[in-house]
Amino acid sequence: MAKESCDICGSAFNLGFVESHHIVPPDITRRAMLPESRTAKLCHNCQAELSRWYRTRISDIVFDEEYMRFRQRSDPELVKEYEKEYEKFVEYKRKWMTRQ
Repeated sequence: MAKESCDICGSAFNLGFVESHHIVPPDITRRAMLPESRTAKLCHNCQAELSRWYRTRISDIVFDEEYMRFRQRSDPELVKEYEKEYEKFVEYKRKWMTRQ
């Protein structure tokens, strides 16, 4: 069986256990009428950590300072937010791993 490694932490695992993770959830890219988002091969630990990272940092509600009220984020805004947070997570994990 072929071995591959996690795109974030580099841990090796069997091909049968690869978790292909969409950087931006497919339902958001569909609503934004964009092509499917890029994917990353993640180990179970990184997949779980990234899901928690998204839940704590991404909200579909944002405060609009121009109108001084909360509003729903548009789908293109959410796409950018998911992409930005994924890059932040990768940077965080790589810094954390070099300290170990």
